[in-house]
Amino acid sequence: MASNKNIKYKCPFCESSKTYTRENLVRHITNKHEDELPEGFTPLRYTFNYVNRKPISYHGVCTECKRETPWNEEVGRYNRQCGREACRKSFVKKFENNMVKTRGVTRISATRDGQVKMLANRKISGKYKFQNGVEKTYTGSYERKALEFMDKVMNINPDDIMCPGPILEYNIDGKTHIYITDFYYQPYNLIIEVKDGGDNPNNRNMPEYRAKQAAKEKFIKDNTDYNYLRLVNNDLGQLLSTFMKLKMELVEGTGGRVFDINESMNMGSYMPVVGMNSPQSAYIVDYMQNNVFAGEPSENYVLSKDITFDTIIGRNKEGVLEFASREILFNTKYNVYEIKLSKEAEEIISENLGNFVPYEFLYETIFGKKMYTKDQIKVTEGAVPVIDHYKQLEYIDEMVKNRYKVSVPESVVYDENGIGYFETLEGVFLTCKGKVVYIITIPEDHDIRNIRQTEQYRFLYNLSNRREL
Repeated sequence: MASNKNIKYKCPFCESSKTYTRENLVRHITNKHEDELPEGFTPLRYTFNYVNRKPISYHGVCTECKRETPWNEEVGRYNRQCGREACRKSFVKKFENNMVKTRGVTRISATRDGQVKMLANRKISGKYKFQNGVEKTYTGSYERKALEFMDKVMNINPDDIMCPGPILEYNIDGKTHIYITDFYYQPYNLIIEVKDGGDNPNNRNMPEYRAKQAAKEKFIKDNTDYNYLRLVNNDLGQLLSTFMKLKMELVEGTGGRVFDINESMNMGSYMPVVGMNSPQSAYIVDYMQNNVFAGEPSENYVLSKDITFDTIIGRNKEGVLEFASREILFNTKYNVYEIKLSKEAEEIISENLGNFVPYEFLYETIFGKKMYTKDQIKVTEGAVPVIDHYKQLEYIDEMVKNRYKVSVPESVVYDENGIGYFETLEGVFLTCKGKVVYIITIPEDHDIRNIRQTEQYRFLYNLSNRREL
């Protein structure tokens, strides 16, 4: 829940009275005023200084030595440290010292250091080596997968990740418990908890487990200033979604936080809404045309089987419910909501294909509520806002281009999955839908034609098809 994200600002370059959200202001400056920016400034950095009322001469301030810190385009912030090794070590030491110190605890399994050692010694624990050689300790396959994703897909600096994260105390049923968080990402002051969501077979007492999880998250929300992500069921797209929110949450010192608690859901079960096996989840897209031509609907809802929008159902300009392509969303502004689609709603939608339906048909069929205004979906229970596939690709594309300064050559040939690759002196890059997605490393004795065997290709294929990793 990021606050203040809807505050609007006038463009500092235009004489117009038109106002923009922070995200749209970045786009506007990129499209209209990039050549007017001061030397060394990107549209994102200029917007950060502008909305925070910082002078052009402003630089970040090191938390340790108070020296200037450089701008970090990838995270949309000034770095918290100046880059000197002494300051990095000083921050880590303070971070560790500020963790809760237990008192009067005699069992080693209940002490902070004892629990950390026990976690590290579990059979499912290990060390993951980042591409730059830095190693991080993980506990469990999901944690390892998250580290691999942050390394190979998001190109995150491992020095910004702490494993485990902050160690906290919380109370439940009158007893004090120690809580060791999974990860801490310093640039965003973000705690990341990696969970299986309860879908995997285990011996947990689920009511007790959920009560403890709720108590932990309530403690973080009420007693700390951390941002928070509960990453569920290995759906690593949730990482991208939270990072995208935090990157655009530019205003500092406003009390705004991102607190993303993802619930248990099987990402492999997004089924087509008609003519397939029993659907469990789907997506409703609330869109508005940017340029409206005569006879075309200016705004409406469409229903998609998955986050890639390969199968869409919506009203055409005559009001007839029909299948459509994702092109219906081109040149539109839209929001995406994940929903649970009941079997009854699916049958009603299927029965009305090819028939005229009123404007509010999809909303009222899916949610079983009368629609008074199109915007009421924003507060409708059961409609969960999500980041769509294309925005995720744009986010990764921006990160990779900022780091490697590459673009997709026209000579790229794409395979049947819409994925291609090209080589530069930096390495081999995968690309999808015209976006530079990420760099991959292939051993010298590995035929480059076998890029499908790489973890990066597999992730991109799964993202494109929205399947469980």
